[in-house]
Amino acid sequence: MYPEGGLAELEINEEIDLYQNCLDDDDKGFALMEEENSAKYGIKTMLKSTKQSMKDGKCKDLVKFHLQGVHCYDILRNPLYASAFQYFSADLENRKEYIIDGNKDESDDFA
Repeated sequence: MYPEGGLAELEINEEIDLYQNCLDDDDKGFALMEEENSAKYGIKTMLKSTKQSMKDGKCKDLVKFHLQGVHCYDILRNPLYASAFQYFSADLENRKEYIIDGNKDESDDFA
């Protein structure tokens, strides 16, 4: 039982589409490329079905449905955090050219 004024009385009245239909191509591309990069190291952050629904999703109205700002809980999608961690995203062309690490092995710079 909910207390007076609690969830039982809460009415949500907003028109919103499914998450995968609220992403623009940039957000989808980033998320899918990060997932692909993580998979190289045995890390999966989404189910196959989620990945497929994201690929298939279409934003019908970028003004009405597009998620603004950081569209997920990935802190690296926030430019301030990415900059603070000096992170170069997996979708960056020639990413290994930006990576400087502490070893002499240049073959691991893409990681």
